[in-house]
Amino acid sequence: MNELNDPIESLAFAELIISCQVDGCLNIFQKSLDEPATDPVEKWSVKMSGLARAAGWASDPTGKVLCPIHANAEMGGNKLIS
Repeated sequence: MNELNDPIESLAFAELIISCQVDGCLNIFQKSLDEPATDPVEKWSVKMSGLARAAGWASDPTGKVLCPIHANAEMGGNKLIS
């Protein structure tokens, strides 16, 4: 497997779901629930991360995955990776 440098893709690969990593936030990228992981998981995680980013999900400079609500809240610093 290639090393995953995209935090959203890495989360999808490791957890088989994309969820916000802000403490107390329960937001989940619904498509990652609606379309269960398939083999090869690497291909599924790339697809899900692309869909999540298109829906407004992002990651901060530390690699924390953010739902659209928290991504928009952090946008003031313009340091998000979308």
